[in-house]
Amino acid sequence: MTMRQLAWLFPWAAAIGCGAAACQAHAGGATHPHQRAEARSGVQRSCVPSDPSQPAALRLVAVDESGVPLPGATVRIADAAGTGAGALVETDEKGEAEVGVRAGLWRIEVSRSGFGQRRELLELEAGQACTVRLELKRAPDEFEF
Repeated sequence: MTMRQLAWLFPWAAAIGCGAAACQAHAGGATHPHQRAEARSGVQRSCVPSDPSQPAALRLVAVDESGVPLPGATVRIADAAGTGAGALVETDEKGEAEVGVRAGLWRIEVSRSGFGQRRELLELEAGQACTVRLELKRAPDEFEF
């Protein structure tokens, strides 16, 4: 895993399954129950308890519109607080990538050649291990006549 300083803004991204404070700040006041899978168009999140003394385990799964895993997708993760913490990883043959991050609000961007880009905000709490499944839509073929 390569650590990189990532400084881009996603002010229009929606928060996935976040706590009330983050949602009010980032998604117009929507609130969500904690510790359950959240369904949002093309995004699924599920979390289970983990060791709070360890970094939060974040497993990302990139899939296409039919649910087929997308190997080789680029995943950028950046601390939404602007500290410069982040990671740049690539999904494996199962379309999965895993990183350990501290609790907090994170910007996630997933992209792959031939597909549109997906950007989301995700709040992780201490003592959580989360899996986030992100669906990428195929990019239109610009050369079709």
